[in-house]
This record gives sequence, structure tokens and C-alpha cells, in this order.
Amino acid sequence: MRVEIGVFFAEGPLTEEDALRRHRACCAGIAAEPEEPVSAPHLDPFLDDLTERYPALDSLTADQREQSPWARRFDVNGDQAVITLNGRKCAEAVDLIMNLAERHGLVCFDPGTRSILSAPPGVQVEDPAGRAVWPLVLATLSLALIGVLLPH
Repeated sequence: MRVEIGVFFAEGPLTEEDALRRHRACCAGIAAEPEEPVSAPHLDPFLDDLTERYPALDSLTADQREQSPWARRFDVNGDQAVITLNGRKCAEAVDLIMNLAERHGLVCFDPGTRSILSAPPGVQVEDPAGRAVWPLVLATLSLALIGVLLPH
């Protein structure tokens, strides 16, 4: 089983539909706002911290890749990244991704459940009707259950 997580920089109000649009644009290789120069002051340190804990696939031997939570190389496009995880260490890695994303001022999004898993304090997460949604407990619990249900 594979799980995809999107991580990106955002400011102001954000709906899950906005996050899904950003995720799809990153997957398609299209910058979210191409008219503006893209800078990733939050994303690069996040990726550095993430790969300090779990090194990037490029730097691993075949045996080490079997133990890695990464299913493939990260897809990075401007200020956003898509991280694809293997099932075995998925729950542990998702917790790390969420914590690091929040620490680095990034939004963490699960396109499988179309849920914003975490967002920095300056981002107001809203549902389509415009009501604030916080915290997103069900999305977080569903990812935690993946780790419990998968064989170790």
C-alpha cells in the first residue's frame, strides 16, 4: 500500500479543495502560481530535516531502500512537494512529516482523504461552507490506523 502526502506553503484562508488543487498542480508539474517567481524558503529546510531522519532514496543501497518509508523520489515543484510512502513505516513517517511541516510553516495534505492534516498558525483552514475546521482529528486518526493495521 502506498500513501501520498502533499506539503506546501500557503497563507491566509485555505479550503481542502484549494489544497487538492495545489496537490494536483504539483503532480502535473505545474507551479501553483506561475506568474510569480517561486521561492521555497520553507520547503528546503523541511526536506533537509526530513531526509536527515529518513535519507532520500538516491543515497541508499538496495537493502536500505527496503527499510525506507519512501516509495519513490519526492516530487518537488516550487514551494510544494509530493511525498509517496510505502506502507511499513508509513504512520511513523506521516507523523514526522506533519510535525516538520508545522515547524517549518507548511501545510500537510492527504489527497487520499482530501484532508488537511496540519497547517501553520497563520493559515485558517475552512470547509467549503466557510466554517473554520480545527482540529482535523479524523484525518490524523485514519493515518495512525494505517500503521496499526499494516504488518510490521
